[in-house]
Amino acid sequence: MKLSIIIPVYKVEKFVEKCLRSCVEQDIPSDEYEIIVVNDGSPDKSLEIVEKIANEYNNIHAVSQKNQGLSLARNKGLSLAKGDYIWFVDSDDWIEKNILNKLITHCIKSDLDILRFCAANVINGKIVRRFNYESIEKKIINGKDFLLKIGNFHAPFSIYRREFLLENHLLFYPKVLFEDLEFTPRAWYLAQRVMLINDICYYYFINSNSIVYTNNPKKSFDFIEICESLDKFSETVENNYKVYFHNRISDGIVRSLDNSGVMDSMQIKELNSSWKKHSYLFDHLKMSNKWRYKWRYYLFQIFPYYCQVNMFFYYPHRMLIYLTQPKQFLDFLKRQKSRTIAHYNKNNTHPKR
Repeated sequence: MKLSIIIPVYKVEKFVEKCLRSCVEQDIPSDEYEIIVVNDGSPDKSLEIVEKIANEYNNIHAVSQKNQGLSLARNKGLSLAKGDYIWFVDSDDWIEKNILNKLITHCIKSDLDILRFCAANVINGKIVRRFNYESIEKKIINGKDFLLKIGNFHAPFSIYRREFLLENHLLFYPKVLFEDLEFTPRAWYLAQRVMLINDICYYYFINSNSIVYTNNPKKSFDFIEICESLDKFSETVENNYKVYFHNRISDGIVRSLDNSGVMDSMQIKELNSSWKKHSYLFDHLKMSNKWRYKWRYYLFQIFPYYCQVNMFFYYPHRMLIYLTQPKQFLDFLKRQKSRTIAHYNKNNTHPKR
């Protein structure tokens, strides 16, 4: 079997039929690929819709599990897959009609670990191309070099060789949001043969009700886990590519703290405390080649109230106010100094000079 398409399903009764129909409206025989739908304990009619469509096609297989999140649903699908190549497709998105023959031909002919293609956002019915690979299209490159050149991180925008994933123990980190940010850097770093094509093959539906686009304090704490995992992986990375991981982990730190804007005071206190336990990760801010990260490192050494200090960067208008009204900036520094002294007095330590 050439390909396994893995589709996790959870609360997508409005979208899943369009997704499945796009996967069967293809130009290769049904016995050459399979569609594995993993029902992740969806409480709505998603499974009912999937089973109805599965009765029409012999290559759609539905399995169910208790709700465990997108990562473990994908991992479950991978464990059941028989195809030489794997495509993770999200159930509220869809793929291009009659595109599989072209994609699989590229994969097999060039013996690829990963085939990358273009995608388009779908916003209020409008299709907008996300990126353009024209300059490097159809060149076989090393995955490490892709990280430095492009470094975009949505797992569904690529097809992966199954044996490559299994040999390198490439599974999705369980029970976190933004699992792709942890998975794809590892996958691309380890890939030896990668190709990019410029065709739009995947349509990414911007769903405003998706947990990714809603205010959720869990995001901040999940980013800590993602950064911690990438930090461990970065220990195995060649020196020439470490800066990429410094930047990726730094971005995770900043996104975690940026999200504190949706938290109440107790949640902010908890997040500050959690980052204090993981403050060794701030070394990546220092080693980044981007000043927007380096600045934060030095400020965090002085002021241990990471969320509040980060807000200074998150809201550019605050920076403008502080630059044009020095008194307000001095008041900000005095407040942070008072908090810092109180913090170190409480912990019987002294701030670094």
